[in-house]
Amino acid sequence: MKILDKIVSRLGNDKVLHFLCGALIIAQFEAFPLWWMLAAFAVLLGVSWLKERYADTSFDWLDIAAAMAGGFCEFLLCVLRHVIF
Repeated sequence: MKILDKIVSRLGNDKVLHFLCGALIIAQFEAFPLWWMLAAFAVLLGVSWLKERYADTSFDWLDIAAAMAGGFCEFLLCVLRHVIF
């Protein structure tokens, strides 16, 4: 838990939540063909941009980058799961 607390305190709650939500959006497409997951990155980018533009008080590209990084990590995990199993 100490490591997780250090990560959250260094990055901030907002970046960690963006990362996790990006991973969750991409994970929804795991049962579909691989190219659907790649297309989901466009959805993730659009949703992240709209959220930053209209729901937040200040626009932050690092929040969008955190969401895309979370999606990319989930994509890599899904590809590894398909290759290994």
